[in-house]
Amino acid sequence: MTRAATTARLAPWATAIEGARTRYTLDIDLVGDGKREPLTHWTRHSDSLEWGYNGSGPADLAYSILMDVTGQPSLARSLYQGYKAAVIARLPEESWCITVESVCEWIQHETAELHDMHELDRSIDRMIAREAEAEPDYDDAA
Repeated sequence: MTRAATTARLAPWATAIEGARTRYTLDIDLVGDGKREPLTHWTRHSDSLEWGYNGSGPADLAYSILMDVTGQPSLARSLYQGYKAAVIARLPEESWCITVESVCEWIQHETAELHDMHELDRSIDRMIAREAEAEPDYDDAA
């Protein structure tokens, strides 16, 4: 997925997402083009966004990031749990920065793998269908 393919982005000016933990707050912002705005929390599982482990707060962070980068709820829904496990759960506790480009690269890799798996499934289905057609019908032989 290239930058041009993300025309539906919710904040097209953003080039990175930054997170920082202070003693009392979590700040997660979209940054770029001299701007800084809080990331919108697209609530699915939790009242708050989190990172650094596999849980509901990190799941919401993954979904919110994918929503900003793609602007496509169905794509975000299909990929956010994988993004949480691969990226969000591994972020350092105190602060981090994820580039929009790296998110797009991850999406491209994951969707290519999904496409390859669907192609494999279709190939197997065709092979099973051909084998079924080639097998003699034993009921007619009697």
